[in-house]
Amino acid sequence: MRLNHVIKYSSYTFLAKVIGTIALFLLNLYIAKISGAAVLGIFAIGTTFLSIVSVMSRLGVDSIAERMQAQYMPAKTIKH
Repeated sequence: MRLNHVIKYSSYTFLAKVIGTIALFLLNLYIAKISGAAVLGIFAIGTTFLSIVSVMSRLGVDSIAERMQAQYMPAKTIKH
């Protein structure tokens, strides 16, 4: 792979994460403003629970798959 491809797709991923973080922050502000602190607390607990379940369900499989793909894919099979 060329370096510019890596930078291009890494920047897409980074931008998506930044947009998602900003959107979640704005959603928290909206819930706090409209519904109050009690509802925001319930929302925060739910969001935390879902994050923990998501991490536990993956169990690192995604990162292991990336490493194994890089290890076993011959460099000559990558087309530009």
